[in-house]
Amino acid sequence: MAVLISPEIIESVRHHRVAVIVGPTAIGKTAFSIDLARIVGGEILSADSMQVYRYMDIGTAKVDRSIRHEITHYGIDVCDPDQSYSVGRFVEDAESHIGVAKSGGAPLIICGGTGLYVHALLHRYVMPSVPVDPVRRHELNRQLLECGSESMWTVLRDLDPESAADIHPHHSSRVVRAIELIQATGGPLRAIRQGDAHRRSDCVVIGLTADRDVIWQNIFRRVGVMIESGLVDEVEALLHRGYSADLPSMKSIGYRETVEYLNGTLRDLDSLHSAIAVHTRQFSKRQMTWFKRLHYDYSIQMG
Repeated sequence: MAVLISPEIIESVRHHRVAVIVGPTAIGKTAFSIDLARIVGGEILSADSMQVYRYMDIGTAKVDRSIRHEITHYGIDVCDPDQSYSVGRFVEDAESHIGVAKSGGAPLIICGGTGLYVHALLHRYVMPSVPVDPVRRHELNRQLLECGSESMWTVLRDLDPESAADIHPHHSSRVVRAIELIQATGGPLRAIRQGDAHRRSDCVVIGLTADRDVIWQNIFRRVGVMIESGLVDEVEALLHRGYSADLPSMKSIGYRETVEYLNGTLRDLDSLHSAIAVHTRQFSKRQMTWFKRLHYDYSIQMG
């Protein structure tokens, strides 16, 4: 899905020193970011909340290691699958890399599909400091065990549709924490995050768009490639390392379904392929909801 990058975009990135590339999964963000980095001599920061985990390469569609040797990448393999990585930490890390780029370092290209990460960075969010209420957390965890993560996500969606759009229903810890914050403060997360109303103007925002049919076809092909590349073996290796199937990282799209395949809930590889593709399509729709609220400096039609 090669796209010709216009001289205007190239000059703008060189001038601003920072570019942010957004768009739904499987639209071609990675390839675009690599092409742009090669042209401007840039480095790349992943804004993907799953690529931070070590040992989870195939299911998160990480950039090939040979490319990472050619072009410096940040935000990949930052922590183990049983460790946490927050939006606040992403913003802190991103601001550090932006500072280097603005001070004469290589141009920085921020690329990823985690809407909350991108919005937090572009609107300079200061995430709320709300301590855990043990009583409230215990009750929410009880409800989680009793009703399941999808039911709890429905509760979050009813309380705050905007926040729910960026949290997968199976990411139970994030769902519980979001509900906890909303109940503690009495408002949607957007109301309690401190940030600028207007998008920061010191970076170039490039939005990649495509017809939904094109995105769906790309998703179906990508899932097939993941399975052929050894996704099942990757998940088996993670379980063998001792990482529980109940970890939030292991509940993410691709990994949860593969665990279900390994325990016999999904009967064959075709069923696995279908389940991952369907859930990825649903996630893609939520990504589009996030990115529709952004103002792009440049919008590029893919496919």
